[in-house]
Amino acid sequence: MMRIWIIAALCVATALATDLHAGSGSVVSLPLAGRKVTTGLKLELNTEWVDGNGYRPTTISISPLGGGAAPADRTLDVTLHPFTQQWGIAMSRVSTSITLEQGQTVGKKTIALPQYEAIASIQIETYEDGRRRDDLSGAVGMSWNAFSGWSEAAPTILFIDSDTPASDRLAYAAPLTTPNTKKDKKPERLPDIRPLASLFVTPYNASNMSIAGLDPAEDIDDRGLLQLARYFNRIDYIHPDRLPTEWVQLTSIDLMFISLSDLRSLSQKPATWEALRTWLSTGTTLCVYDVGEDFRDIRELEHLFALSSGDSADAGVSSSELSDRGWMTPRTAEYASEIHATRGVDWNNNSLYSQPMVPATKPNNTTPPGKPDNAKPFLIRNVDQGHLVAFAEANPFPGKREDWCWLFNTLNNQDWMWYQRHGLSFHRENPQYWNLLIPGVGDAPVTSFLVLISLFVVVIGPVNYFFLQQRRKLFLLLLTVPLGAGVITFALFSYALVSDGLGVRLRARSLTSIDQTNGRTVSWSRQSYYAGLAPSAGMSFPLDAAVYPIDHRPTGRYGQPKDMGRRLRWNGEQRLTQGYLNSRSTSQVIVVESRETSLGIDVDEAGGGSTTPRVTNRLGVDIEQLLIRSTDGRSFACGELPAGSSVQLHTIDAKEFPDNWNKLFAAERPEFPIGFDPNQVENASAIFGDSYSYWQEIDRGLPEPTTATSILERGLRNIGNLKLDDMRPRSYIAVVRQAPNVSLGIESVSEEASFHVVTGNW
Repeated sequence: MMRIWIIAALCVATALATDLHAGSGSVVSLPLAGRKVTTGLKLELNTEWVDGNGYRPTTISISPLGGGAAPADRTLDVTLHPFTQQWGIAMSRVSTSITLEQGQTVGKKTIALPQYEAIASIQIETYEDGRRRDDLSGAVGMSWNAFSGWSEAAPTILFIDSDTPASDRLAYAAPLTTPNTKKDKKPERLPDIRPLASLFVTPYNASNMSIAGLDPAEDIDDRGLLQLARYFNRIDYIHPDRLPTEWVQLTSIDLMFISLSDLRSLSQKPATWEALRTWLSTGTTLCVYDVGEDFRDIRELEHLFALSSGDSADAGVSSSELSDRGWMTPRTAEYASEIHATRGVDWNNNSLYSQPMVPATKPNNTTPPGKPDNAKPFLIRNVDQGHLVAFAEANPFPGKREDWCWLFNTLNNQDWMWYQRHGLSFHRENPQYWNLLIPGVGDAPVTSFLVLISLFVVVIGPVNYFFLQQRRKLFLLLLTVPLGAGVITFALFSYALVSDGLGVRLRARSLTSIDQTNGRTVSWSRQSYYAGLAPSAGMSFPLDAAVYPIDHRPTGRYGQPKDMGRRLRWNGEQRLTQGYLNSRSTSQVIVVESRETSLGIDVDEAGGGSTTPRVTNRLGVDIEQLLIRSTDGRSFACGELPAGSSVQLHTIDAKEFPDNWNKLFAAERPEFPIGFDPNQVENASAIFGDSYSYWQEIDRGLPEPTTATSILERGLRNIGNLKLDDMRPRSYIAVVRQAPNVSLGIESVSEEASFHVVTGNW
């Protein structure tokens, strides 16, 4: 309790020292006032961003305290230790090194801070040459907002707009208490987010909406909109120049809005554009407006994302061509005054930390919302695993409540809800944790135990007694009995050690998509580890991999986050040094990756003189089963195909294919161990009080987390239920023994019972 009060005091102090801002976070500097200066340096920490599950971009800067250039190279090792807002529980520690080179005025580094809860304060520890620098160390608070509330289902939304001040935006924003008179009102150029923002306000804060200026009928300008955004921790405006250049730092964003003109300008910045393009491909949603009347600029949008080839970007597209090019129109039936996916929420739970995905007022379901003003206000198409939404209007804002409900009802809620897109929760129980165990791990050695215990009973009892009695030394029973028990115990321990081994074992499921025309790959994988002896260096992943740990119960009995003691270091790689993989215990992670690739499958449709195509495996891994759809719509297949080898394909028996293909995927579905009942885990804990789930306040009323809703399992399930006619021409599906372009946390690992699928097009 004392820690919570300390954190609250820190946050109040931070709020007084720095102006509030959109999203959450603060800009703080060390040394603090009154602290003795020993380094002659200033450390600035910028944590401004929106709140959401994923990685939070955090910028650390060091500079000479009095200004000017650094006289010599200085390297600092900085560790950030965040604490949660609600319970004051420690989150993952993140560390990195920053160098201020001679002649530089500032050394700066942006790292990704894992986040699964609102951060109240951060403990900063700074070392130089192995010595702790007290003046650059200490606890700093992070301000939070009036509409704070945590959810893994409410979308985090970012509006990218060049009219947003690139710097000093707080000085530009006017207090909400200042009336917008005609004399001081400035033009409104930013998107008016009020109807959209009101969809995801907690009941706790609904009564404050009129105070905050959420009523679209009230007049507002850009200053008011920027000030309004200060009250939301999940919605923010950002200038294109301030976007991160690493896609992992965008993982806490579910939806982005941007105009076509700003998108066009953004495409001229390679690093930022690549980060945005990668973010979209992994399963999120990008909404682009001002595509022109009747979507006349849709070809330009397609060209920006390399979705079409051979067409002029200036040519128009007729309405009849849109569906042929992969664009889908929204169904009028989805036009409503509520978001269908939020039905069933707990309306009576008004906790600040309860489910925020409820409207300001409960919709009257008996009153129809009417018809939309435009039957085709937006179009949607898939981009890899993500969704691209095109709005024809130059300014679809503020729009009506029903318009935005229409958008979310049209999109798959399993994509814009973070916990459903990933199939895991950081706050609620993950019951499917136990269905991907490595075969044999965790099984009790029943047979060996019975053999050893039987030998122990026989030898230590009658045999031992008879032997000592014959020698008239029964007093030695006091020595032989405990000695025998020790030998048996050591034998059982040795058996378990030998059977499980000292190395690291892995079971994984992955789905990799390869677009050979654009040289891009996207992969989702679920990796289950067991280490007989955990590596001292921990686990290591590339910088461009999003890694999410899976815990069966990530929070305590009363809903408080658990301190897992996890440590992460960013320095040329993403090293999970502690708390992610422990000796003789299971550990699971979800890994999401997207990057450029040259891997693929070469298809010679001429067949080298044969009537069937000839393929060459360039995936770098052995193929177990390969299925392709040729340019003319015919289906072919082959069995095992080693890496680098070529083979002539054979035609498919259309009658036998469905059963054989379905059985292949059904045999590899995750299953609980024989005799394991996940319900018994909950029943056993209920003996000592109320059940674990009773105390969970995050997203109450929404479906429980399940891996079945994840992009990974949905993709594998769709492929397993595939019909040949559903495959697109010039595409393939391969079941492989190892996953290409999927990073593993341990370099030397023994892989067992894994299942990997690769899809692609050429």
